[in-house]
Amino acid sequence: MGKKASLACVDNDSEKPLATFQINNRRYLGNKYKLLSEIRRIVKERCLGAHTFLDIFAGTGSVASAFPEMRILTNDILYSNYITHIAWFSGESYSAEKIA
Repeated sequence: MGKKASLACVDNDSEKPLATFQINNRRYLGNKYKLLSEIRRIVKERCLGAHTFLDIFAGTGSVASAFPEMRILTNDILYSNYITHIAWFSGESYSAEKIA
């Protein structure tokens, strides 16, 4: 909870680092990434004292990732999004070496 995840991978053939993978690298039609500053502003103004952020159409999770200081709940119909939401928002530890 409250962590921002990124994963730097290595190309095993050349051992040179590849680009870091971050949650906003995944894009779908309707992605709200460009609206994040406005969404954060509105939440800050209108949701005083809130400790939980619910992203009911979470998709890639880019909006939920903009609220690392809050408890995050996400929902999406795609199973692949469910898996990535667990990876980014569950707070469980992981082995970057195993993933790479």
